[in-house]
Amino acid sequence: MNNYLAAVSRIFLGTIFLGPVIIRLSSIINQPDGYAAYQALLGHLGLPGIFAPVIIFIQLVGGAALVLGYGTRFVAFFLAAFALFLAFVLGRMQPEVMFLYMGIAGGLVMLALNPDTPFSLDKLKK
Repeated sequence: MNNYLAAVSRIFLGTIFLGPVIIRLSSIINQPDGYAAYQALLGHLGLPGIFAPVIIFIQLVGGAALVLGYGTRFVAFFLAAFALFLAFVLGRMQPEVMFLYMGIAGGLVMLALNPDTPFSLDKLKK
């Protein structure tokens, strides 16, 4: 039973990044100025507009990799660092968001330390 819960946890952590980026991409596609609005939002957070495609790419690829269980250890460590980056960037505007992303980073570090979960592409390679 614990093995299945580990897989569910990995998938939930992946959807934290994958879900919002899919919503953001659909907004960018459906609105004529969606991408410019996203860049402006990042500008309000103190980030230059060049971060828009980088953040989208990291969330899309990292979230999908976690959901599928591919390169779990590396991706979890990388997304933990990314979550800490988001904690400090977004935490300047909303302090409670900082603590949420710090908790997400903690969960990702735990996943990186225990990456062997069932129903993952990493398990298929072994």
